[in-house]
Amino acid sequence: MKHHIVELGETSFSAAYKLFRLIKIMKTHKFSIIEYAGIAIIILSVLSFLMLLLVSLPDAIKGHLSCQLVSGGCTIFGHFSMEAYVGFISTIVIMLFGIWVLIKSRKEMKTAIKTHEATKEVIQKLSDDEKKIYDHVIQHDGIIFQNEIVKDLGYSKVKTSRILDKLETKGLIERRRRGMANLVVLKK
Repeated sequence: MKHHIVELGETSFSAAYKLFRLIKIMKTHKFSIIEYAGIAIIILSVLSFLMLLLVSLPDAIKGHLSCQLVSGGCTIFGHFSMEAYVGFISTIVIMLFGIWVLIKSRKEMKTAIKTHEATKEVIQKLSDDEKKIYDHVIQHDGIIFQNEIVKDLGYSKVKTSRILDKLETKGLIERRRRGMANLVVLKK
């Protein structure tokens, strides 16, 4: 009986060591808040699973050792309580949810990086006038009325409208009608 507890203790120690290594890796990698949430869910569910195992294993071992069917195919799994099984399944489901959150956030991060790189390439290919208007929109926190651009940069209404058409076609800005004026909004 003590032999099983020592093995379980060694397993818990190796799990704690792996957790320590994971935290060390996390310090060197920049994670988003969603990734931290996914990792926290996984870690908490693994720790809950181990705690549940530590609490319910001694009773299962006692039941197994006192079982009359030891030679006939009795396993230790038959001696865990129904509550323990519900707890095991619940922690596994929660852990799978944490893994799903982590995978989803990684996919979103990759998509955002690809979008950022594509936008960067488009911005590099802008003409001087297009860059001037695009930078002006950025300087105004990504939102400005079209008539303010005309007034601030000194371009004609027609020239400004044509440049904004090009920027909108390239997917950098969006124009929204507000009464008699257009609101120019930077796409994120």
